[in-house]
Amino acid sequence: MKDYFLLPDLEYDSYRDTLKEYVLNYNDWTYYGFGRFTIYIAKPTRELIVPIAIRFKNPKTLFHKIEFNKVKAWGIVTPHTDHDRFATINLPIEGDFENSSVDFYKPKSEGTISETRSDTTAKTYYDADLTEVVKYQQPICFNTQVVHGVTNYSAVDRYILTLSFKEEFTYEKLHTMYAEGELLV
Repeated sequence: MKDYFLLPDLEYDSYRDTLKEYVLNYNDWTYYGFGRFTIYIAKPTRELIVPIAIRFKNPKTLFHKIEFNKVKAWGIVTPHTDHDRFATINLPIEGDFENSSVDFYKPKSEGTISETRSDTTAKTYYDADLTEVVKYQQPICFNTQVVHGVTNYSAVDRYILTLSFKEEFTYEKLHTMYAEGELLV
């Protein structure tokens, strides 16, 4: 089984301009990393996420958190595993998605836990080997416990909406739910 799958039938194009307007005008991004190796995070309003959440069966039971992510032009998110989620669905909002990717890696070490956050189980893998580059222009679900990162090979910022699932919804479970028609309305 691959570590990701696309969701071409998760329709949100009619709502994409609303999401785009929000992220382009948002000014209070938090961030992790430094310089070119920074990921920015913003919290959407409830009104922004409801039209997306209702595209899922039983959305109140599925999601742990929903956030916007931004990777600046020419930015890189270092290979890592995530802290408090096992799977995510990323919805492209704005950017040059033909020239940006989510990247998967094979670790060479056990990784390093962040020194700046004591509450995290996320690890960074500075010596991982790149195994797959996935460019996507439609929603993608992937396993966040597999070493992954982001590369923005373009001169424009890249924005996504990331839907993080509760721990019991592992990547494997979500893949099965999607394949059996039990994830989306």
